[in-house]
Amino acid sequence: MLKSWLSAVCYTVLHAAADEWDAKVDEVMANFTYADIVGQMTQIASFNLINSTYQLDEDAVRAFVKHHVGSYLSPSHGEIDGKWGWTTAEMRAFVGGI
Repeated sequence: MLKSWLSAVCYTVLHAAADEWDAKVDEVMANFTYADIVGQMTQIASFNLINSTYQLDEDAVRAFVKHHVGSYLSPSHGEIDGKWGWTTAEMRAFVGGI
């Protein structure tokens, strides 16, 4: 009995929270143009945002912003200066630059 009751309460709470988020999304989406919608559905591999020295290419970022790109996939790269990948601080700076 308790399990059924708890399940019902959890479902009701989650459903109410989902309705609230749905309303917020609908409000934001109402102002989107077709270009905004297509851009938000577009994912770009983030290696398109780095230059030959593995630094953020701000011109590339600006170009993708003009196209309303919605997300970027994590950069994957091999060995750079004797290490693999970026440190947490380097990754944070990269993401912050986008």
